[in-house]
Amino acid sequence: MNPITKYTTATLLTLGLLTGCGRDFLSEAPTDQVTDANFYKTATDAIQATTAIYSELGKQGQYNYSLWGIGDIGSDISTTGGGGGGDGIEQQQLDFFNIPATNPLTSNLWGGCYVGIGRANIVLQKVPAMSIDPAIQKRSIGEAQFLRAKYYFDLVRAFGDVPLLTVPPTTLAEVNVKRSPAADVYAQIVKDLTEAIGNLPPSYSGDDLGRATKWAATGLLAKVYLTQGNMSGAAQRAKEVIAGSGKSLWANYGDNFKVANEYGKEALFEVGYIAGRNEYTFNGLGFVGNEFFGPRGQGITPQGGYGFNIPEDDFVAGYEAGDLRRDVTIWKPGDKYPDGRTQPASLPGSPNGYGCKKWFIGKVNTNVWDSELNIPVMRLAEVYLMQAEAEGPTPSGLEAINKVRRRAFGTDINTPGVHDLKAMSPDDFKRAVWRERKYELAFENDRWFDSKRTGELLTSPHYIRKGVKPFNIVLPIPQSEIDVNSGLVQPRPPGLPHPPPPPKNSHENYSTYGPAGPVGRPAPADLLQERRRREPAGRPHSNLYLHLPGQYHRIPDGGYLHQHQPGRVRVRVELRRQQPGHRQSGAAHLHPGRLLPGRAAHGRAGRHRHFGQANRNRARWLLQCRVQQNCGLRRQWHPGLVVSERPGLYCARVGQRHGPVQLHHPRPLPARRPVRLQQQLHAGLHQRRPVV
Repeated sequence: MNPITKYTTATLLTLGLLTGCGRDFLSEAPTDQVTDANFYKTATDAIQATTAIYSELGKQGQYNYSLWGIGDIGSDISTTGGGGGGDGIEQQQLDFFNIPATNPLTSNLWGGCYVGIGRANIVLQKVPAMSIDPAIQKRSIGEAQFLRAKYYFDLVRAFGDVPLLTVPPTTLAEVNVKRSPAADVYAQIVKDLTEAIGNLPPSYSGDDLGRATKWAATGLLAKVYLTQGNMSGAAQRAKEVIAGSGKSLWANYGDNFKVANEYGKEALFEVGYIAGRNEYTFNGLGFVGNEFFGPRGQGITPQGGYGFNIPEDDFVAGYEAGDLRRDVTIWKPGDKYPDGRTQPASLPGSPNGYGCKKWFIGKVNTNVWDSELNIPVMRLAEVYLMQAEAEGPTPSGLEAINKVRRRAFGTDINTPGVHDLKAMSPDDFKRAVWRERKYELAFENDRWFDSKRTGELLTSPHYIRKGVKPFNIVLPIPQSEIDVNSGLVQPRPPGLPHPPPPPKNSHENYSTYGPAGPVGRPAPADLLQERRRREPAGRPHSNLYLHLPGQYHRIPDGGYLHQHQPGRVRVRVELRRQQPGHRQSGAAHLHPGRLLPGRAAHGRAGRHRHFGQANRNRARWLLQCRVQQNCGLRRQWHPGLVVSERPGLYCARVGQRHGPVQLHHPRPLPARRPVRLQQQLHAGLHQRRPVV
């Protein structure tokens, strides 16, 4: 169910707005069920309702799965890993920036955030009217404000404009809301956090450890200001946390990632876990943190390890000599395992022999998959780096970043040393802070968001090699949400060129992705309809143009197909007659030395049987083409890339729920060089006479 609809339905049921039969016994007040009439009465009710808002942080939509992929695999510090092939295909889509609207990681993030927002909205509506201990009431309101701001911050950073809901809907129709501008969402986030700072206590003890404090809200507000470019606000709030929170840096960087130090002296806010009591015993966060990242097949985790989130070569090479964070963060060949064995030079699923070590806790509990290690959402070290970035290369800004660096190199954080940064230009200092964030916060779910915020997502050589385009700065809205919410429309990606309208009286059937969405004539069939052109006598094949995708292409399932990396391509061609039961197919293997976006290649499809003689001259055939590209770490089929008789056209076969789409080249192809730019695909139609 649509997550927004899910919590709305629960609200309606609680309010008694969904009614059925009018028999008398159904109108009696229930005495053994929790309803709106008998809940929100006591301080315990308020605490329980507020606690329910936290629960989404530990589920698949947040820190147990989605943010690992979006924040890390989608960045320049990590690649997918795993078992290769189809293992972790959703992570591969993020890794290569070919993200469809059906990607489960992005869908879970959207859904989990809105479930949490819905619960926060109910608490903020009900708790202020309760007659309970004022301290509990004030704290509960502050927690709901903080968590709503946190969920909206994740949404707006990932998706841009999103629906803004601040009160529980009372009818299902109120769920179908349009997206609000990001500026409005940020304004609500700032408002919630500012009010939360005044409502939250500075600390907790006992069973309340882990709840949001005023310093967690202040630190998050500093991060929001930094994201907005409000440097003075970010610096002010960061310094408030450093001066007033009572927090301090651990002397040892690795102490942040030990079970014994949870909610420790550096932590401002963490997502807490207890082994065996998470959302799933297989797919819970511990599975991600210990099994998910554990070296694949090495037997040092309870279930053997899956080896996802493999550190990139250039990221590992970027550690400075003597930086102790590397040994805390990275498994590398030659490292000693807890059982005394040495890590081999290569690991299954790892292209470079590296692995992510930060969340490894070993065989603590062999009976369950999940882990009890908490996940830090904000640490004091990040607050120091926010202060440094916001202030620039001032004495206090330099001291803030140097405290973090001294700890990284194993020296006293208050004693200047050889690794301190010296005075430099504002631009150089800014880049130095960004680099420090990259290594200090590695694999803590934030790198993709940082790359987007700083502009590195569009300028860094790593991202350029992966074909990142301007529309990659936001994730596609989940198709499941668009299907159930009439107010949602997939946004037009920034920088997507407007293709020309389809030619009049054209025999091709396709739709064009225009300025406001799909336009043009939809095709009557789910395959591209092609007319065979008559070939000269004696030619055993027909000429068809195969166009490999370039850039800014809309793909059938609602995402965007990014430009391919150079590589070997295999094409499968299938011809179907417009009558049931007739199909001929063959494979064409293309071997261009180097494939460039927007260019084509040639090959021959063989092993076609003769087509039936009856009606062969007036039969119309449907042609389907699939392109498989070897992108180094995995092979991936891209269905529906195509074939057209006309140079310059991209046509695509589409899925079950959408009509065919024209993929338009960003530049018109020069007419004077048709052979070099558009090689012919020879579909080997071994027939006596060509089909018309």
